[in-house]
Amino acid sequence: SADPTRLVWLFGATITASELARRAAVELALHRWDAELALRAPGHLDADVATDGLDELITCFIPLQLTLGAVAPDGTLLVETTDTPKRWSLPPHGEPTVDDIATATDAAPAPRTVLAGSASDLLLAAYRRVPWDRLTVDGSQQLARSWLEVFPEN
Repeated sequence: SADPTRLVWLFGATITASELARRAAVELALHRWDAELALRAPGHLDADVATDGLDELITCFIPLQLTLGAVAPDGTLLVETTDTPKRWSLPPHGEPTVDDIATATDAAPAPRTVLAGSASDLLLAAYRRVPWDRLTVDGSQQLARSWLEVFPEN
């Protein structure tokens, strides 16, 4: 019941209580999936939670890695969920963007690569918990994998 704008500490950083709640929901979903895998019965992550996790990964963690010295691949990657209306654009230079597929204008420069899948499969693949063959790549497989490499294994 904390004020969502209240500042809290997390791993050496100060974030808001609402950001901590978001982080905790995504972590809990990933670890629940890990436990299900250990029981040989992994399910899917909730689409809303997985979409939140993708947004956090693309708009927070990847830009952080780039400021810490990771090198952005030389090409734009569009990440599209097949079960929600969200799409993110990762340009080689500049900030990632997010929009609603239904109302988006195609502002991404060509050529580009599209990585698509359910929000659950996209997030689990990004965290290297499921294989890439669950996803669809329209364009360069190498570019899609290069963007994944910006996000360190954990």
